[in-house]
Amino acid sequence: MLQGAGYLSQADAPFVKLPTFSQNFFSTVFAGPSDRVVSNILRGKRRKIFPARITIPPKQSRMLLNAPIPLKELTPPLNGSSTLARLESNGKVYAASLAMFASTETHAKERDPNLKEWLALHNCGMISLNFQRFLNGFKH
Repeated sequence: MLQGAGYLSQADAPFVKLPTFSQNFFSTVFAGPSDRVVSNILRGKRRKIFPARITIPPKQSRMLLNAPIPLKELTPPLNGSSTLARLESNGKVYAASLAMFASTETHAKERDPNLKEWLALHNCGMISLNFQRFLNGFKH
């Protein structure tokens, strides 16, 4: 992986109004997660959340990033994520960016989805099931 960056709009890179021109020698000036991500990529940076190297055997899948987008503690419950990676490969690579609600374990503790669950979402279209779960959470 040549470069990679990902930031949340809440906490990592909030949307702020900036002056028309700002010096940004140290990549500390940004107005939202996408702005911060692109600044990192243009500077040749790779955040530690990304592996320096990953090998994907033919016809297999690997996960580059499995990161939460927290909402529960936010008022209003709005958050977003921007991610960009610059990769180098000696063959074709197919990539997907997916989102789903966290699964819950006992005692309502959330856990990150695993690769098998991500592949099921990608391959079988579990999107409708997760959307229905989302709608059920907003019934009055």
